[in-house]
Amino acid sequence: MSLPNLHINDSIAITIVSANKFFQAQSREMLGSIISESSMARIFQYSDISELPADEYSKLAYFLIIDVNSLDLEKYFEYIRNLKSKNILCLSMFLLKSIDKDKYEQIESELLIDDVMVYNPDDPDFLKYHLFRDLKILLNFESKYSHEEDHLDTTINPDNKLLQLKVTLDNITEGILITDIYNKIWYMNEAFGYYFGYTTNMINEIDLNKVACLTDDIFQADPNRDVTAKRKDGSEFPCNIKFSEILNDDFELLGNIFVFADLTERVQAEEKRREMAKAYGVIEMAGAASHEINQPLQAISMISELLTMQTDNNDENKKYLENIHTQCQRIKEITLNIQKIAKDGQYKTKNYLAGEQIVDIFSVNEN
Repeated sequence: MSLPNLHINDSIAITIVSANKFFQAQSREMLGSIISESSMARIFQYSDISELPADEYSKLAYFLIIDVNSLDLEKYFEYIRNLKSKNILCLSMFLLKSIDKDKYEQIESELLIDDVMVYNPDDPDFLKYHLFRDLKILLNFESKYSHEEDHLDTTINPDNKLLQLKVTLDNITEGILITDIYNKIWYMNEAFGYYFGYTTNMINEIDLNKVACLTDDIFQADPNRDVTAKRKDGSEFPCNIKFSEILNDDFELLGNIFVFADLTERVQAEEKRREMAKAYGVIEMAGAASHEINQPLQAISMISELLTMQTDNNDENKKYLENIHTQCQRIKEITLNIQKIAKDGQYKTKNYLAGEQIVDIFSVNEN
């Protein structure tokens, strides 16, 4: 990866913490590839948290913590809290090539959104980019406030800003993922975890391609689209995804942000509206049909009644004519009920064969 050299002044101190001398040397070499030779950066190397100095940092401190499993994280957190109490801005990168679950949860519970960069450094270029980005964050911060006598007073304390940002994102109902330029995820809010079934300690298990069928070029044409998303347990649900790039003041790409909105309720509501529109269409047609049926029905009813009156009581056909007249009256009641349902749009349903639901035509008489 070709990255420009950073010119770092003496206000920034970089500390490599690793019990492994080889990792120390490797990290020092990687830092050297992105830091200009004319820089005044102070780079320290220590084998253990307990060796970290108390007064080496004046303004900005960057910590590269390598073999996490062999280090006492509680001591480190206490150390960082002490530095922050002195208004020293601290950024930390924990390299998690492999890590105990308890250690990971300890880091997750202690640190804020941008207070620590947690990565799995399988790709040296990936790691180099994030070292570059983290140091540039410190440079931008130092440059912005260097003219102030007390550039880290309580009004611009980065912890407060980061805490406010985290609280804001965690209270948004949409799911949010923030990634770097390689689409490696470094933040998810609580809503995303709720929708997709992940907890914060599973962040490295999330695959954008799997959760939302995303590809590298999918948002180049349409940064706002509806997809079928997949939860951790494999179940699917309709989801809208909005995508945007995160740029710095120089319009350089820092990462991407994905916003996920669960469309389940909207889709169900739309389906219900379609079903209701379909039902009302059928009811209106039934109302029109019942109105047209009334005329021939009245004719049949009148003719059957006249024939009944003209038929002798001893004629066996008379009972059939009376039955025809009775059924005509029943059909008339049904058509009147259908017309009332079509007019008011109110009806009840009842069970039919095989669990199907049909309109209860006689329910209008209950009102």
